[in-house]
Amino acid sequence: MLICALTLIALSACSLMPNGAMQPTARKPKPTPLPAAILQIDLKPSTDSLSRASRWSHDSEQILRDETTK
Repeated sequence: MLICALTLIALSACSLMPNGAMQPTARKPKPTPLPAAILQIDLKPSTDSLSRASRWSHDSEQILRDETTK
């Protein structure tokens, strides 16, 4: 008798599964606006830093090329 009752409960739960017509309850989160302090940051172009790094890399390569291996 207990097995029949559990089978009936399981089968009735399967019939209550949501179909494609039901609307999802979750909503997409909305992004929060950035604080004013962050919006005021002035971004400098990084060309200066990149050119210095490129020069350093080139100079280091020249120094290492002149070294002999032991």
